[in-house]
Amino acid sequence: MKKLESFFWGIIAALGAYVIQFFLVRILLIVNPTEGNSYAGFFSVPAFIFFAAFAEEIFKYLILLRRIVGISSKKTFLVNACLMGIGFFSVEMLLILANSAMTSIQMMVEIAVLHIGTAVLMGYFIVATKKMPSFNSIVVPLVFAIALHFLFNFFVSKESIFFDYANILMLTVLIVLDLGLFRHLEKLLAQEPKPSYN
Repeated sequence: MKKLESFFWGIIAALGAYVIQFFLVRILLIVNPTEGNSYAGFFSVPAFIFFAAFAEEIFKYLILLRRIVGISSKKTFLVNACLMGIGFFSVEMLLILANSAMTSIQMMVEIAVLHIGTAVLMGYFIVATKKMPSFNSIVVPLVFAIALHFLFNFFVSKESIFFDYANILMLTVLIVLDLGLFRHLEKLLAQEPKPSYN
């Protein structure tokens, strides 16, 4: 049940981020109506790409911190973070399909890896520093996730084979990093003293 709850919290995070993006697009259309009446019209504008990445990762981080922590143990936290990322991804895919945007299986996989990967990345720092949170443990993973997301979106907007390979490389690094974080958390948990019942 907790795993299903994590998935739905991912959906809620995505809806929150896309509501903010929707209003930003409305404002930008008033300021610059030449971009057309669509999200895609602004997807080549670096400032908009950054804001979109910022909104999505902030909502993910807040849900991880305020909701996923409460329904997870240390052992299940990263799994629940994965499921939250899948929930987030499912909303993005529905929005892409609803807008009749053609996308390849490869692109769908890449978007899934991005959302799951950044959720796990931020989730690791939340659970690993839960007892002693610091400025670095909060800000560094969030900034890193936003930067990865921005670069991913920016590379996609360029529609170039060079940037396609750059995205694949970046996502591969993210996967390897997340697997390392899973392994490191397992070691941390193994080193924790077991509770005494004497």
